[in-house]
Amino acid sequence: MKQALALLLPLLLVACPDPIDPKLEAEAHYHKGMEYRHSGDLEAALLEFQDAVRGDPTQVRAHHALGDTWLAMRKYEGAPEAAAAAFQKALDLEPGKAASWLGLGRARVRLNDPVGAIEAYRKALELDPADPQPHRYLGDLYARADKIEEAVAAYQQAARLAQAGEGVTPLERLAKLLESKGRFAEAASAYAAVVEASAAADAHREQQVAVLREQGREEQARQLAREVAEAGTVRSIRLVRLGDLRAQARDLDGALEAYRAAIELTPDHAPTWELVGAIQAVKKEFSAGRASFERARALAPTSASPPAGLAELELAAGRPDEAKKALQAAVAALTGAEEELLLVRIADLFAATGQHPKALTMYEELLASVKDDPTLWVSLAREQRAVGEAAAAIFSCSQARKMIADRDPSILGACAATGK
Repeated sequence: MKQALALLLPLLLVACPDPIDPKLEAEAHYHKGMEYRHSGDLEAALLEFQDAVRGDPTQVRAHHALGDTWLAMRKYEGAPEAAAAAFQKALDLEPGKAASWLGLGRARVRLNDPVGAIEAYRKALELDPADPQPHRYLGDLYARADKIEEAVAAYQQAARLAQAGEGVTPLERLAKLLESKGRFAEAASAYAAVVEASAAADAHREQQVAVLREQGREEQARQLAREVAEAGTVRSIRLVRLGDLRAQARDLDGALEAYRAAIELTPDHAPTWELVGAIQAVKKEFSAGRASFERARALAPTSASPPAGLAELELAAGRPDEAKKALQAAVAALTGAEEELLLVRIADLFAATGQHPKALTMYEELLASVKDDPTLWVSLAREQRAVGEAAAAIFSCSQARKMIADRDPSILGACAATGK
C-alpha cells in the first residue's frame, strides 16, 4: 500500500499544479484586451479589460483602457457613465495620470457636464503642459459656450504644441470659429497655416517614397505614393477653402493666389477655374476672366454654372449682348437637377439683362419650393413691378417683411425703398 501511494504522489502533484497568480492572469487579460482594441473588436476588448480589473483591481492601466473602450462604444446606453467611472477609478489609484484626466474630461463632455470637463482638462494640463489635446478640447468647449477669445487662445496653443502635421485639426477649428464670427481675415490667416502644415506633411511623405524606392521596397513605395496623390487632392480642396476665406476678407490677390495653387494640384477641376474667373471679374481683369470661364466650360461642357459666371462677367464688363448669349448657353445646359443657388443666379441674370418675364417666372418657380426666403420674395416683387403687377408686388413685399423679423432690414431692398 505504501509503495502504491509513493507511485501515485508524483502523479497527483502533476494533476494539481500551483494556482495561477491572479495578477498575472489579470495582466494576460489586459494584453489580450489591447490586441482586441487594435483589431477593432471593442466588445471582446471590453470583456478582457473587465476581467483584468476583476482579477487585479489595482491595475491602473486596465481601468484606463476600460474607460477608453467604453468611450469608443457610442451606441451603448450608459457608456459615458461607465467610462467616467473607469477613469475615476484609475485616478483614485494614480491621481497623477494625465491621460486619465483627459479621458475623464471626454466622458464628462458626453455626460453634458462642460464645467466638470473643463476642470478635468485643466488638471491634465497641469500634469502634462506639453500635450496639445487638452488645449484643443478646451477650445471646443469654449467655442460652444461662445467664449471666443478663450477658444482662440486654446486652439492656437494646441497648434503650437502639436508636432508636424498634427496641428491641422485645431487650426481648422479655429478658422471655422473665426469665420462664424465674421472675422474673415483672421480665419484666412489660421487656414493658411493649415495649408502650410499639410504641405509640409505631404513633402515629408514624398521624401519617404524616394527612400523606400532606394531601399527596393517598391510595393510600399507605390502604396505611399497613392496616399500622397490623395493628399494632394485634399490639399487642393484646402487651398480653395483658403481662397474663399481670403475673398470674404476682400483679399482678392490672396484669393487668386490660393485658387491658382489649387489648380496646379488639380488642373481639371472646373469649379476652381470658375472661382478664378469670378475674382478676375471683380478685379476688372475681363479678358483673363473670360479665358478662365471658357476653360471651365471646356472641362464641364454640360454644366450651366460656367456660362452663368461668364454672363455675370460680361454684365460687369458692360457687354449686355454678350451676357445674353452666355445666359442663353447657361439656360440650355439646365437639367432640372441644379442647386437653388445656381437657379437664383440665372434668374438674377434674366433680371439684369432686362428679360423681366423670364426672371419673374424663375422666381415664382423657386418660391414654389423655397417659400421662406425673403430675398426671393423681394426679387419677385421687383420683377412684378417691372411687368406692371403692382398689387402682386405689394403682396410679395409683405411676405418678405413677415420673414425678416429682427434680421437685417436691408434684405428688403426695393420693398424697403417703397415702404410697400
